[in-house]
Amino acid sequence: MLGVIARLRQPLACAALLCVTLLPALTGCAWREYRPAPLDLPAGEAAFVASRLDDADTRGLLEHYGVDTRDWPDLVWTRETLLVPLVARHPELRAARSRAEAAAARVAIPKPRPNPELSTTLENHSASGTSPWSVGAALSFSVNSQPLRNAQIAVASAEARDAALAAGEVAWRLYRALGDALLEQQSAESALRLADDALALAQARSESVAVRQRYGVAAAVELQLTNEALIAVRRERAVAEGAVTKARARLAQALAVPVAALDRVRVAPWPVLAPDAEAPLPALDAADARAIALRNRLDLARELARYEVAEADVRLEVARQYPQVRLSPGLLWDQGDRVWQLGLSLPLQLFQRNRAAIDAAEARRTAQAQTVLARQSAIASEIESLRQAVLASDAPIRLARLEVEATTTHVQQVQAQFDAGAADALTLINARGLALQARRHLNDAGQAWRQAQWALETGLQSPLPTDPPHQHP
Repeated sequence: MLGVIARLRQPLACAALLCVTLLPALTGCAWREYRPAPLDLPAGEAAFVASRLDDADTRGLLEHYGVDTRDWPDLVWTRETLLVPLVARHPELRAARSRAEAAAARVAIPKPRPNPELSTTLENHSASGTSPWSVGAALSFSVNSQPLRNAQIAVASAEARDAALAAGEVAWRLYRALGDALLEQQSAESALRLADDALALAQARSESVAVRQRYGVAAAVELQLTNEALIAVRRERAVAEGAVTKARARLAQALAVPVAALDRVRVAPWPVLAPDAEAPLPALDAADARAIALRNRLDLARELARYEVAEADVRLEVARQYPQVRLSPGLLWDQGDRVWQLGLSLPLQLFQRNRAAIDAAEARRTAQAQTVLARQSAIASEIESLRQAVLASDAPIRLARLEVEATTTHVQQVQAQFDAGAADALTLINARGLALQARRHLNDAGQAWRQAQWALETGLQSPLPTDPPHQHP
């Protein structure tokens, strides 16, 4: 420490330095008090139970995003309109936004200049001519901390970006769960309608065979087999009805509302193929699909954000290799002598200059760079696979359409024969059974196409139709 000592006349100089130093701390801003924030779990459960989609708050939220609510509460909900309350109120997304806000708050921590440090001394000497007391105060300032603060800000900013992208990933995951639930519900409802038609045909067939057996045209064993088939169809319908119930519960889970909240909610059907369409909508060109996915995918964006964090870590460790110079001016009243002093603190990094930490940070950056490239390659392969799945759904739909057309024509012919008395009821029922089977094949093919299209849409991960509001009751 370098010091220069001068004699002064009044010991009040040290006290004045203490007052000047402490005055900003005492008057610059009020002290913050600790305020506990206990969790209220019963209130959270009550809020979930009270969640609804037909209340005034939800209507106002929809109108905020330009949704036409003139038919409220008889609104036909779509995937896009259901997304609005989902992103505004889903607990997982709220938690993700809170984590992003906490990460953003850390960015401001290194920005202000560091506070000086105050050190004081108070001594009593047993043998002294003028006074037994020594009183002193000194301040310590960092004079070259800006590069280090800049590096710390860069790290915090990169981490905040990663947290914001993580919130976006949560939003897209919830949106995908919503789409999956809607698709499952439509599939279950279609299967239930086909099961109702199958039950009606099975009952008609059983009644027809019973009449035939009564007049001796059909054997008793044929009636028994027909009744067993009827029982099997009833079981299938019960299973289909249970699937509708489970799909409805899954939709409520995706929206984070009780199942009862969907009692008065009508959901529009998933976009289906037009009856006169020759084939499904074509998939995107391979190059266009890859470009869209690489531009939109949040998992790749997060890996890039983590690379920014790794890059900022290298910058931070490099900044830490330079010593932090500190100046320490002070005043001392030492047994009657008044002294002022100036100290300089400079760590001598003779043996290491943070080399180990810099090497480790550079290794992490290299590893993260390889992770980014690996994720990019995986996304390109995934998108091509999803495209091929969409293209592969074309042939089954074409064949199913041809089957429906053929069986419909056959039913019309048999119906004409039945009306003319040239065919019996059982023959007409069997023809309708073949037509029903063809409709089931077309329903399955259409469902596979919708699944493939939805998987490709979620793989491309285009921006969501709406952004969540920053504040909402």
